Amino acid sequence: MMFGIVADLATVMVVLSSISYTAGQFLSAEMRARAVIWSQSMLSGAVIGLVLIIIVPYILGVLIGKNWNADRCQFT
Repeated sequence: MMFGIVADLATVMVVLSSISYTAGQFLSAEMRARAVIWSQSMLSGAVIGLVLIIIVPYILGVLIGKNWNADRCQFT
């Protein structure tokens, strides 16, 4: 369930990032700079979320002494 939620949120953040960046190009210089910062923040948040959702199960598996089975999304 967590994999689906994070993937959906990452997709929404990438879409909102692109909308923010595009909208900022039509505004004044100050708002354009803010829009670029917002879009970069959303994009980096999406990437960090995806990286964490990929890496965390393996780290938890090492800590509890079990292997992560990515096909079944469970520890074995």
